[in-house]
Amino acid sequence: MTRTTTGRELTNDQRQVIYLNLLQQYSHERLPIRCMPNLARQFQTTRKTIQGIWTRGQESMAATGVADVRSRKKGHCGRPLKFTVEEIEARIKAVPPFARTTYTSLAHATGISAATLCRLVKAKKIRRRTSRLKPLLTDKHKEDRLSFVRSF
Repeated sequence: MTRTTTGRELTNDQRQVIYLNLLQQYSHERLPIRCMPNLARQFQTTRKTIQGIWTRGQESMAATGVADVRSRKKGHCGRPLKFTVEEIEARIKAVPPFARTTYTSLAHATGISAATLCRLVKAKKIRRRTSRLKPLLTDKHKEDRLSFVRSF
């Protein structure tokens, strides 16, 4: 059998479907011959991947009573974070308010890049706060301003 490479990971839903498919075919303490290669061809992956999903499902079923075939990759790959969110918040709070007006000035004062600060705000890890430059107008102030404008 030729090896098929797709350059992608199986989603958790696909992993669950594969395990359930294998579980349906499981009888008399065995899986039928050519079952795994057929599934591998169907999902465009290798037989070893299918075998690993089956093994993990069986092991977790024996240990906990629930088959867990989810990917363990999430949260454990990629570059490690330089600063935690708590460290960043502490650095921001240490900066005086007048130096927090723009991302650039805040980045210079904290030593954290403006792009990182912007990304954290966008991901809602830290909150953006604004201060009003102009006070809110009350109804009386609005009437006074309208009467002033109409006087011309």
